[in-house]
Amino acid sequence: MALQLKLWNCIKHDGSRVLVAMPGCCHMAIASTEFLKSSDPGCNVYVILNGVTAWEAKQFKQSMTAHNVRVIQLQAWPGLNGAPLPHCKVLNILIMSCSCVFWAVDHDCFVLNNALLLQTERQLLHGRNVAASLFSSPTSINHVNKPHTFLVCINPPLMRKVFSKYHISACPTQWATLSSEARKCLLSLGFSEDMKPEPRAGCWADTLATAALLAYQEGTPYYFPRSYPPGFHLNQVAIHFGNTSNPEFSPLPAPYDDQALARVRYSRIGAYAWRMLLERPSCFGFKEKYLSRRPDLSDQEKLECGLRDAKVPQSLISDIKSLISSRL
Repeated sequence: MALQLKLWNCIKHDGSRVLVAMPGCCHMAIASTEFLKSSDPGCNVYVILNGVTAWEAKQFKQSMTAHNVRVIQLQAWPGLNGAPLPHCKVLNILIMSCSCVFWAVDHDCFVLNNALLLQTERQLLHGRNVAASLFSSPTSINHVNKPHTFLVCINPPLMRKVFSKYHISACPTQWATLSSEARKCLLSLGFSEDMKPEPRAGCWADTLATAALLAYQEGTPYYFPRSYPPGFHLNQVAIHFGNTSNPEFSPLPAPYDDQALARVRYSRIGAYAWRMLLERPSCFGFKEKYLSRRPDLSDQEKLECGLRDAKVPQSLISDIKSLISSRL
């Protein structure tokens, strides 16, 4: 409730960017914020520190003194034993608190071009789309895409209507716990308990995915100005490095197929980005402590060798290094 009141009182501008910083990767949130400010110096940026330590919070605020950024600290949530609040619950609070169209930005997503974001905001302000995403995956139903939440623009009043009508939230869902109204609507689209929008262990649909499907049937679908795939993808608008909250330099299985290789590449690129971003001047304050906890990720040359072993081209490694050192 305290966070909800803070957000209610401060996020009053359409197009605000809300970024969530997590323990162990605050340096990535700093870099993401710098990219946001570089692409649009006048944008309103709010950073929610979700369950970070007192040391991380202090270091983060010191690193942000040169930027006009509002930092909101979310203390350890009751019942979670000091763990951060799950991301879907942070999104729930944002959606229930805000009346303005806003962007939710993952700490490992880097915006390069603000023009498309502004055009997307204008589209949502027309009131015909519940949200917009630049990253999506095709579902088992050809005409419906599943959005990803790496960089998502949300129209809270419309999203709340979908939540209320179908008794859902932003969190991953199980088919058995969906309301009869929600199941009926999803069945009419061609989905069922066995026909999931995307194969995933542990749930029927991932964060905000159920809301996206129901909104489609309601006539207020997601808007997709781009449909970048969820894996690492270089483009001119927004780059997402995955697998960074708990970076892991995954081993190559033996034998492996193309899908297994893609998963390993995704994991290793994310871990490499986590390591290399510690070299940005604004992130130096995190380097010593973070690497003391993760000595397995300290050797840059070893990590680059691991990328090449996973068939990441040297040209792509060079592009990643250039991206990480840009927008300083």
